Amino acid sequence: MTTENWKPVVGYEGLYEVSDQGCVRSLTARGKWAAGRILKPFKGSRSGHLHVGLCKDNHLVLRYVHQLVLEAFVGPRPQGADTRHFPDPNPTNNCVENLSWASRSRNMKDKSLHGLRKLTVGDVERIRDMRACGVRGTDAAKWFKINLTSVCDIHAGRSWSHLNAALR
Repeated sequence: MTTENWKPVVGYEGLYEVSDQGCVRSLTARGKWAAGRILKPFKGSRSGHLHVGLCKDNHLVLRYVHQLVLEAFVGPRPQGADTRHFPDPNPTNNCVENLSWASRSRNMKDKSLHGLRKLTVGDVERIRDMRACGVRGTDAAKWFKINLTSVCDIHAGRSWSHLNAALR
């Protein structure tokens, strides 16, 4: 059994701590909540990454748990770096051993290592056709071995939008 290590949340010292296992706790009592309470994270609607709400000076800020872990245990984000979940790509695995700062290109290479692949124009057209036929986004994501966020971005026109003009 390993011991969970705790460090102050950067910018919220004395108010919150984050553990190397990805837990966040409050150090102060607030309303009905006692000091030392573990915050319950929630999943982002698109990314699947976990968020927590941090309050300072009566101002609530939502923060990604993986970023809190990295800032506390590794250091500030280097310019141009993103968070990397590796070797486990699960966005809810926020153990410090699974996280690092990495370039966007490194993250894209990781996606191919994890079986996630780049799409072709034909794939995007098929994903759109699947939706038109009532296929759920989660099923399309499994079929094409991509994440649900990518499917949602295609459906909403946030990615592959250059194809939208061709369809009109």
